[in-house]
Amino acid sequence: MKDIKVFGTFLCPGCISIKNLLDRKGVDYNFFNVAESDGLAELASLGLSDELTIPIVTIEDEKTNLTGFEIKIKALPDKEEG
Repeated sequence: MKDIKVFGTFLCPGCISIKNLLDRKGVDYNFFNVAESDGLAELASLGLSDELTIPIVTIEDEKTNLTGFEIKIKALPDKEEG
């Protein structure tokens, strides 16, 4: 699976929604809280520190449009129980 990173905060409704969606689909991702210095540093390392809206989702270090990303993730089958 590709390296997926979600940048946001714990209070952002959109951030919570995308995390819940990824969790439901069983997709592995790393969450970076941009309210903390570590999260901002990771965002800056990708050249995205000037972004003004969250959540920001990257796949393999490429910025991905959240709407398009949601559509792709929703098409994935749910994680198999077992």
